[in-house]
Amino acid sequence: MKKLKRDFFFWIEKLQITRKERIVISGLVILVLIMTGLSAFINDQYQENTENYEAILKEFEEKSIAIKNKAEKEESELERKTETEKTNSSLSNLKVNINTAGIEELQQLKGIGATYAQRIIDYRKENGEFKEIEELLKVKGIGEKRLQDIKAFIILK
Repeated sequence: MKKLKRDFFFWIEKLQITRKERIVISGLVILVLIMTGLSAFINDQYQENTENYEAILKEFEEKSIAIKNKAEKEESELERKTETEKTNSSLSNLKVNINTAGIEELQQLKGIGATYAQRIIDYRKENGEFKEIEELLKVKGIGEKRLQDIKAFIILK
């Protein structure tokens, strides 16, 4: 080690460098060594962050897909509820006067087709206006179950 030190100073003397120039050169060499060490350290940190970035990106994409699916599910459920409410609203507004309704109006009732509608009209012509909703049981083919299905939508005015 001593020999290396002597050789170093020998060559410095041979170059005829002043003391100030030696200090500047030494400072630059130290600065280069520090920068090299920092560069290696930063490069390692960058590699670790790249690996983490890929994992984070994958997690982000998975969560984005899950959120999108959830939003689509909620939207379709909301549309279904809205459609059901519209249907229920239109059905609740549907009231058929069986004493004045024609075939087409009677067919709007659940389970009443053209044949049953004609039977109701024929019964009305033969026996006069219905006085009670239960009189529909006297019409051929209309039983308790069918009457219960349409009872809420019938009026006698």
